[in-house]
Amino acid sequence: SFRFAVVRDIAEAMRFLHSVSPTKPKPILHRGLKSSNVLLFSSEGRDVVAKVCDFGLARVRMSTQCRTSRGRGTTFYTAPEVIRCQPHSESCDVFSFGVVLWELSVLQRPWEGYSDYQVMYQVSERGGRPEIPGTVHADLAELIAACWAEDPSARPDFDHILGELQALPPDAMLDKPGTRGPGAST
Repeated sequence: SFRFAVVRDIAEAMRFLHSVSPTKPKPILHRGLKSSNVLLFSSEGRDVVAKVCDFGLARVRMSTQCRTSRGRGTTFYTAPEVIRCQPHSESCDVFSFGVVLWELSVLQRPWEGYSDYQVMYQVSERGGRPEIPGTVHADLAELIAACWAEDPSARPDFDHILGELQALPPDAMLDKPGTRGPGAST
């Protein structure tokens, strides 16, 4: 599906940013990943290609953790450790990806009707996350929840995320009310 292709492209872009190679010796943290920072292009042989953009908050990771007290990005997509101005790593981008994945799965804006301060409190102090409806495929719901883990070290990396996305059935992001796939609880 269109949304599934977009999600895979975003995950591949983030895997590249977090990777290390001879030409890119340090990982890059985007720190501003959100749906409005994804551009869609038509491409030869594909309906659409998604590209991650807006690197205004991006930082090369120089040590095992980053810390910042400003430039947190859009609150609705921001990891709790970043909201709390605590040290953070690539896993803050995984949290943001989880919000984008939720958004593309349910076709809603995250935290609709909440103020920035309400979201900051819910996410950083109460462990709040947008509700994953029962219509979301069970394996996709598990992946979203894993990306949102409170403990940053428990969040999957983008290699793992891409493997999980590859294992999903092609119709996992299609609108099928009332179904969550195999093993789902209602």
